[in-house]
Amino acid sequence: MLRSSSSATSSKQTTLPPLTSNGLKHRPGSGASSASAQSKASDAAAICRRNNTDARNIKWRQMSGTAVGMALKPSRGLRDDIVFAGGKPKDHLRENYRRLKDMQKDMKALEIQLQEKAKPPPVPFKMKKFEHVQAKLSTHRPSGVGMSQREFQSASDGASDGSSQYNQSRPSTADSSNRAPSLASHGSTTSSRNYIHLNAIKAKEPKLKQSNSDLSQEVKRSTKMGELPKYLLDRKMEWAEREKERLDALKRECIPKGMKLIPDQERIDTLNFLKDTQQKLLTELSHFALVVESAKLQKRRSALEKKLCEIEEAIGVFSRKKVYVNADVDADSAAQF
Repeated sequence: MLRSSSSATSSKQTTLPPLTSNGLKHRPGSGASSASAQSKASDAAAICRRNNTDARNIKWRQMSGTAVGMALKPSRGLRDDIVFAGGKPKDHLRENYRRLKDMQKDMKALEIQLQEKAKPPPVPFKMKKFEHVQAKLSTHRPSGVGMSQREFQSASDGASDGSSQYNQSRPSTADSSNRAPSLASHGSTTSSRNYIHLNAIKAKEPKLKQSNSDLSQEVKRSTKMGELPKYLLDRKMEWAEREKERLDALKRECIPKGMKLIPDQERIDTLNFLKDTQQKLLTELSHFALVVESAKLQKRRSALEKKLCEIEEAIGVFSRKKVYVNADVDADSAAQF
C-alpha cells in the first residue's frame, strides 16, 4: 500500500522550470529580457559579496579586541601606528650610538697612524763594541784627493784658451817616489790584508786528516772498564755518611727530652718475649680449677691475672712502630715484671 501511494504521488508531480541566478524562473522565449536580468543579478551579487567582506572585516576587528584596545590606548603618533600594524619602528637612538662608535673608532685609527708617522725612524742596530767605530767608507775617500765640481768646470773652460793656460792652471805632478809614502799611509787607514783572497786560498787547501797511527794508540786508564775510580767511591761513602748523620739528627729531634728510641730489632725481640710469657701464664692459669676455695690458690690466681693484664698492656705498647723509654732504662729491664 505504501509503495502504491508513493508511486501515485510521484506520477502526479510536475517538472518546474529552472531558476536563474537572481532566483527568478526561466521562461522560454524571453531572450533579451533574460540577458539584462542576468547582468543586473550579477551586479547585485558582486555588491552583496563586497558588503559581506566589509562586514566580515568589521566583525573580525571587533571580535579581536582591537577596538577596545584603541579606545583604552589610542595612537600617539606614527610610531604607535607602526606598532599597532605589527611592525617595528626604527631605533634612532641606537643607530646614532652605533654611528658615533664607528666615528670614534675611525678617529682613533687615524690618530694612531699620525702618531706612527710622527715617530722618528728607528736607529739601526749596532753592537756596543762598535758604537764608536767610524765607518770604513769614510776612510776609503780621504778629503782633498778629488777636484770639486767648480774647479773641474773652470779647468774645462780654461782648456779652450790654449795649452799654455792649461799648463799654468794644472798643478805639478808629484814624483812616484814621493807619492808612494802617501799611498802607503792611505792604505794604512784600511786593512792591509785582503781577507777575501786569503779565505779563498784557505778554502782550496786540503784539510789535514788524522793519521791511523794516532787512532790506534789506546788511552791508558788507571782503572778497568766499567769500574768506578777510587775518588768517586770515596765521595759516595762520604755522602752516605752525611746523609746518615742528617737522618739521625732528625730522629733525635723527634725524641722527647729524657727519653730514647728503642731500636727496631730490640723492640721485636722484646715483643716476642712478652708474647711467650703471656702464653706461659695463660697455660698456668688454665690449670686452676673452676672453683678455688684455698686462700693461697686464690692469691696465686689473682697475681697471675694481674700479671697477664700488665703483659697485655706491654704488648700493646711494644706493638707500635716507635717505642720510647727512659734514657736510664733499657728494653730488657722495661719488659721485666
